[in-house]
This record gives sequence, structure tokens and C-alpha cells, in this order.
Amino acid sequence: MVHRCGTGGAHVVVNCVGGNTTRTLCNRLRQRTCSLRSRPDEIPGPTSHVSNRMKRKFLLVTANVGSLFEKSCRIHDGWLNKLIEEVRKVSADFVAIHMQEVGGKNYEECSSQVPPLVQKMAADMDKLGYSTGRAYLDLEFEVPDKYNALGSLFFVVDAVLPRIEQYDFEEKKYMRMEKGFEMVLKDLAACSKLRKAKFPKHFWPAIKWGRKGYIQCRFRHNETPVDFVNVHLFHDESNIALIHENPSLYSDNRKRALNYVLEEAKRVSDNNLKQHPLFIFGDLNFRLDSPSFLNRITVDADQRHDSLDPHGSLGGNASSLLTVEAAAKQLQNGPCGDQQGEQLRRTVSAIEFRRSPNGSRTDLPSSCVLRIEKNRFDYFNHKKLLHEWRTYLEDDKEAKSFPSLRELRIQFPPTYPWSENPDESEALMKTRAPAWCDRVLMNTAAFEMVCADEHAVYDSIGKNVCMGDHKPVILSFTSDV
Repeated sequence: MVHRCGTGGAHVVVNCVGGNTTRTLCNRLRQRTCSLRSRPDEIPGPTSHVSNRMKRKFLLVTANVGSLFEKSCRIHDGWLNKLIEEVRKVSADFVAIHMQEVGGKNYEECSSQVPPLVQKMAADMDKLGYSTGRAYLDLEFEVPDKYNALGSLFFVVDAVLPRIEQYDFEEKKYMRMEKGFEMVLKDLAACSKLRKAKFPKHFWPAIKWGRKGYIQCRFRHNETPVDFVNVHLFHDESNIALIHENPSLYSDNRKRALNYVLEEAKRVSDNNLKQHPLFIFGDLNFRLDSPSFLNRITVDADQRHDSLDPHGSLGGNASSLLTVEAAAKQLQNGPCGDQQGEQLRRTVSAIEFRRSPNGSRTDLPSSCVLRIEKNRFDYFNHKKLLHEWRTYLEDDKEAKSFPSLRELRIQFPPTYPWSENPDESEALMKTRAPAWCDRVLMNTAAFEMVCADEHAVYDSIGKNVCMGDHKPVILSFTSDV
């Protein structure tokens, strides 16, 4: 079934069918590009195949919108205005927007807000010359085995539409894009213009099976195929588990999931002889290396753990505190099934880092530098964490687990966890350690495309506006395709 509805000048079709190496490579590419441009006598004539190539500007956006869709709708306008402002500023030929947690955290109540907001976005994009677009939105929460709450949107400026084709994964061929805006809301798994999956349950049987997975779409620009993969990886379930049990507990599962995505993308490649550009961008949930980060921000502090306190007071009871090293030793001494060790795991409700005067063991409420609970990360100076983010950027190591993927240098503050209160848009929440969760990664072929443009931009947007708990991240670049 196809529904058409107006969005200003455009029409909407609602379709209801079933490190260092990096810098060296960038420099080499730029030198090579400059060398070619400085020798016009060697540029092929108008009859050559290369003459069909043209410069095209791309804008890639990833945004976790879990905070966007709530009963009050209070940040809808600010969020959308900032996005459209960025699109207008970049003036790209092709815009790809990846959203995660579409429908919000209370998706059963708030998913109905998604189509109207996307239609408004399409109308605003149409005013900027993007009268052609596609939106694939997974809102089918009533199908839990397939639901991953992802949304992938693509907009094409009118001038380049004749040179862009979309891949059909069933027909295994590229199709011309018809002018207009189409929005697919039902049976995404049956839509031939994308590949969609939820991560298998066996990836992490110990936790609740959440809305995590990926959507892959492919477009051909002239003769250059480009893959765009929207990914939402596993988050950190507990702050305490990272310290008290296994620092790599969650990152190992993210690695398993992203490697699965890479293998699937490789399996359905339409050209086995040559790797074409692949961009993976979404909420990858990458977190800081816990040991190095905590050592950095708690210098000269003692580590202690607190037994379960029914009153939940910050100070806790001094007599119940003991060093984390001692607690860990107790856990290691007994077998995995030891009842005492299991009891200790269950009763540890908080870990504190305290600086006591003159090296004493005196416990004063004012001496607490950091208190960590399952869903709380309470640092004594959160503003310092925000303003001095460059000092712990080197603790962002998780992307290095994927040697086949590249990323431009990060030069923007952590993208998570920002306040969801519009009145505190420039403050971090005290729920998790700051992290660069929202990323744009790419394979070598895509990296070459990006690095050929010395003016490529990799940044977060909405730094002074409430965009929810995640700041969207953009990558813009110009490439000959």
C-alpha cells in the first residue's frame, strides 16, 4: 500500500510493503591529488572515461534520537532547526542521516511522533532543493524478533539526481531514483532497497535483548558504488561491572557485533574483485578505557567499595568501606560458583575514590572524588570533565580493535551523556563516564575518498543546544565520483 501526502513542494510516499598510519595515508593522498591538479597537460581529454567523473559533496549525519521522542516533544523544534541549519551550511549534493532509537525510549507511546517529524524534515529539505529523498524507519516494536529502532534517511539535490542510482538487493542491480520523497514504515525486512537485521540473541545471552542491529543501503554515484551502514551496538549495562568484574565485558561484545556487520557487508558486496567505499556510522557505543581513564581523573585517591545501602546516601557508612583491591582478591580466591564471592558481587552497590588528608584512612564526605554506581558516575567536578576532554581523548581506544576501519581525527568533545533538559544543554549528566559513542568509520576505499578533500569536516553539532543525551556527529567532504 502506498500513501502520498504533501510536504510543501515535495510529495511523500509512505510505502507499507513487506592514529599515525591514518595521518600518513591522508598526507600521501593529498600530495597525490595536488600533483595531479598541478599538471593540467596530463588531464585526459573530454572523450576519456575520466571526464565523466564530477565533484560531489557528501554530508553524513548520525544521531541517537532516544531523547528526541518523548511525551512533551519539547526539543523537536530545536533539534530539527539545528540539523537543517547544518544541511544549509554544508550545501551537500547527497545527505545521509542515520538515526538510532527511533521512537524514543518509551517507543510504545512515542513512535507515532516519528512520521510527522520526518515529514516536516522532508518539507524543510525540499525548500533547500532536496525534493528527492528516501526514509526507512523501523517502528514495528510489536515484532520484537526483528525490531531494531533504526532509521536511515537519504536526500538528493535535484541537480545530481540523474547521476544517482539506488541498489536493489533482490534484483541485484541499480535502479534510477524517482523524484519525490518516499517513507517506508512497515515490513522493512521485505524491502529490497535495504538489508536489515537485529543482532542474534547468542551474541549476549546474559542481558536483556535490546534494540540493537544494523541497516545497510547502497547507492551508485556515476559509476562509484557506496555503502552506508547504520549501526547501533551494545551499550554498557553497568558502570560497576567495568571495574569490579571485567573492564572489557561490554567492548568484547561490541567487537563481536561490528565484526558480524563487516562480514555481512562483505558477503553481499556486488563486486568481489574490488572493495568499494563503505561508511559505517551510528551509535557505536564506544567507551573510554576504564582503567586508564579512572587512573587519570582520580590521582592519589583510594579505591573503595560500598555494600548495599538501602538509603542510597552518597557518603555511605565508613565502616562498610574496603579497598577494591581487597574485594577483587576475595573474588579471585574462590571458585566461580563460590557462594561468598557471588554474594559479594550482588551486594557491591558503589565504588568510591577518596582523597584523605595526609594519607590517612579517615573517611569524610568532602573527600569523595568519584562515586560510581550501576547507573551513576558522580565526579566532584563535572565541568572539569567537560572542559578538559582533550586530556583523556587518548583513553578512547575501542576503534583500534577494528584494523580494517579508518576514522578522521576526533577534534570535538564527547558526544555522550549530555543533559536532556533544554535548560542545561551544555552540561553532562551524571549517569556514565563521558564517551565518544557516535562515530563515522570507513573502509580504506572510503577513507581515500574523504582524505582527498583537505577541507573534510568531522565534528559534532548542537554543542550549545539541547539535542538529547547524544550530540549528533557529521562528516562532510567533497569527492570525485
